Amino acid sequence: MWTYLLHLLCPLQLLPHLQHQNTSRSIPTIPLAATELPPHWPWDCVIDLLPGATLPKGHIYPLSIREQKAMEEYKEEALKQESIRSSMSPAFSPEQPIGAETVGFLRKPSTNDKVHCVVFVIDGSKVGSYAKSFAATFQQLREHISNLVVHQVALLTHVDQVCNATGSDITKVYKSKAIQQAMVKAGELLGMATSYIVPVKSYCSELDLDENTDILLLKAVDHILQYVNLYFQDDSD
Repeated sequence: MWTYLLHLLCPLQLLPHLQHQNTSRSIPTIPLAATELPPHWPWDCVIDLLPGATLPKGHIYPLSIREQKAMEEYKEEALKQESIRSSMSPAFSPEQPIGAETVGFLRKPSTNDKVHCVVFVIDGSKVGSYAKSFAATFQQLREHISNLVVHQVALLTHVDQVCNATGSDITKVYKSKAIQQAMVKAGELLGMATSYIVPVKSYCSELDLDENTDILLLKAVDHILQYVNLYFQDDSD
């Protein structure tokens, strides 16, 4: 890993020098070799994994829409070039889903251990920026959740950024055509009817509470709890 990082960083260290020497000429683009494997060096060593050992869980870093789109494009291109391949790690892999043999798996989960409702959160101001591949991923995920007999809803956030009129008066949220169109796009992305999608406005820089914003948020919570109650009704039957 360190060898690969040095391989990537060393050319970048030359940029200030090149810029100083070529002030009247444009600097040629230096590729970061992101589509090829690093070279082997005499000091490379093998890291053998212990069979049956518990794999550590790393931190999951949140990505922006632009970062997710770039990652999806890079992944698809790298898979075509065969510079990477689908992960076979038991830590998290679609080829090896969580099962009874997974460390920490509960064979007889209690009611508190179960998921009662799944809530998808979609940024309404960026709903048209999601990569097309996300739709297939969301629908595949939703099918799996449906097979577990778990209800699903969605929250459409940042509606005040979708429509200027709604930004000034949040009570117009259900009258805005722009927000209705954003809900339709969110439904197409998730493969979900708009009746399951609830528009909300989040607090950002406000110092005081706003009654109409609170009402919208409480309606969303009530919408979620209704489907949680349905879960318990289905479970009791």
